[in-house]
Amino acid sequence: MSLPQAVAPLARPLTRPNPPDIPALVVDAGTPSETVVTESAAVLTYLAALGGPEAEARLLGRDALRRGQTAELLTFTSATIHGQGYGSIWRPLRFTDDEAAWSGVQAKGRAVVEWAYGVLEQKLAGRPAAAAAASGAGDGDVGVADIYAYVFWRWGVELGLDMKGKFPRYYSVAKRVEGLASVQKTLQVEELAPLAA
Repeated sequence: MSLPQAVAPLARPLTRPNPPDIPALVVDAGTPSETVVTESAAVLTYLAALGGPEAEARLLGRDALRRGQTAELLTFTSATIHGQGYGSIWRPLRFTDDEAAWSGVQAKGRAVVEWAYGVLEQKLAGRPAAAAAASGAGDGDVGVADIYAYVFWRWGVELGLDMKGKFPRYYSVAKRVEGLASVQKTLQVEELAPLAA
């Protein structure tokens, strides 16, 4: 799915109050109806809906329970892994102004990340992929929860965690996502090496 011209990544500061590190997407950019959608889960949900009813069902879930499971995974990865875990590791200032405490905040963040990856590994038990299972789609389908989880899988590798050895189900999801042509193209454009080989 490609983005319509009316949807553009945010390339300028927001004019309304918004923390600068919150993911944002400008919809109908440069028009009187310009709107900004913020937060990863909301942006991903909005983008999935742009593909029409079939794509939305495949990417988010084909029934209320499966959509709820997709929302659960998006929220868990966004709030716990990203906000609490990596937020503590990379931005300890969010949690304390005391520079002497930053190393403790970072250590706690790493512990949260490792714990959360273990929780995610358990959530993937019996599921070929996070959103594929949530959507009731076939083994080959990948949904927004898988794609978003892939980002954090890469971060775990970059953090030096044994992602493949400790989290084999999660590795399977990462490998499937990384095999998508669109992800391969993105890695090439961003000059990032594949990490799920």
